[in-house]
Amino acid sequence: MQIKEICFENFDDFIKSLVLPSGDLFNKLNGFIFRGVSSGKYELIPSALREQNREKLWKSIECDEIMKELEYWQIQAEYSLIREFYRLANQKGLKIPKVQVISNNFATLMPFELFIRENDYLWVGEEFEELVAFAQHYGLPTRMLDWTFDINVAMYFASIGSIKEYSMEKEGNIEKDVMVIWALNAQYFQSRHPYPLNMAPLSLVVPSYSDNPNLRAQKGILSQWRIVVPGNGSDTTEMLTKKVDRTPLDQLITKFYEREKFDETVALYKLTIPKGECIDMYNYIQKMGYGAASLFPGYDGVVKEISESKMCRDVGRHHNENKV
Repeated sequence: MQIKEICFENFDDFIKSLVLPSGDLFNKLNGFIFRGVSSGKYELIPSALREQNREKLWKSIECDEIMKELEYWQIQAEYSLIREFYRLANQKGLKIPKVQVISNNFATLMPFELFIRENDYLWVGEEFEELVAFAQHYGLPTRMLDWTFDINVAMYFASIGSIKEYSMEKEGNIEKDVMVIWALNAQYFQSRHPYPLNMAPLSLVVPSYSDNPNLRAQKGILSQWRIVVPGNGSDTTEMLTKKVDRTPLDQLITKFYEREKFDETVALYKLTIPKGECIDMYNYIQKMGYGAASLFPGYDGVVKEISESKMCRDVGRHHNENKV
């Protein structure tokens, strides 16, 4: 199993490698899913585990600073937040995925139903996956990461994110940065699921598209690195003292599959393109029909695309003036 980084000097080289039959990547990304980010500084860490989201997450539960660093209370905070999302959304008559264990304990003042299980279990477990994926798409911090089946969607998010950064900074260290298209070998990991507790903890979730037009348009899929939570029949001492693991996904994969380091299968690609190529990337995907109006169906998406297109032209004009 390998994690491979490929650095492209420009967008032209990247797209030729991707779409031309003679390109290095042309036949290598079948069965992969994609995630595009605007900076090489952004790691593959889900929102619930990012340091900058700590306070947002912990609004759902009261505890001291020491407890905020422990895995057990981290899971409780995540569960409390998703439980409150479920309760309020259901109360307001919004359509959400059914989770029986939460429905059965609607009257309890404290959400302990997840933590009184006799046997060890996985978090996030299959019974919660659909709900957590749904809430993640609406901005709730979870331990899932957004991916897409369509690399053009990933290119949209990488390029428009970079353009927005350029529109704010215009120049400086931003020029030294890169855009990143991550490509995860979903087919490789899917072959390891379902699995017992001691096997590959990477789970891939495809939520129902029927009630989420944005997710459908973006061909969304989510990943999560599950962790084992000891039940009442197990020794919970380690869980109560273990610190929150904020390791990025690529490092988790490398460590977990170290025993397979001689396997030549590429499990994850990190494809980097200079940030200054964001205008060319954005213009390409827009001509391919991947603007905001397509990826965010509705009037908001139309207005968003008008604004983003103008921003792209302004940033491009600024770059051309600097070259002169």
